[in-house]
Amino acid sequence: MQPLPLPAESAVQQQDNTPEEVFYREFSASDLPPEGLNPEREFFFGMVENGTIQETDTAGEHCLAGGDLLILSPSRSCRLHGASSDFRMSVIALHPDFFDTLPDGQPMYGQLIRRPDTAAPLLLHPAPTLWRHLRQTAALYADGMRPFENCRRGIIRHWCGLFLL
Repeated sequence: MQPLPLPAESAVQQQDNTPEEVFYREFSASDLPPEGLNPEREFFFGMVENGTIQETDTAGEHCLAGGDLLILSPSRSCRLHGASSDFRMSVIALHPDFFDTLPDGQPMYGQLIRRPDTAAPLLLHPAPTLWRHLRQTAALYADGMRPFENCRRGIIRHWCGLFLL
């Protein structure tokens, strides 16, 4: 699985040839390819930190700005393009097989499939307090897992559960 077209930091270091399970990546406008970014086949959580970016999906085109949260399930897709020069976005992407093992994954998926347009992404603008908590949880991934030798996968599972709440 290649969830992001640019090198991504894997939060889970695999011991065998199994797919990467959790990806974290920070994007700026200069990181995006000219044709844009097309996240697909994963659970994708994009947190726009700053600036703006255009999001195109089956429902049309939307402008995402700082404080917006973009959520995609594997069956949903979009194209991210036209970022402003000050654009920054943090992304957490989860492999579907890994997501399915998370206790908090099924309630989240249940909410996604109740949406009227099953192909369009979910666009949210969380309240400032919730946004701050999402950012603090995402910062755990940004710092990486290198210091954790024991129970690494369990720690990642708990972080994912915390993020999905």
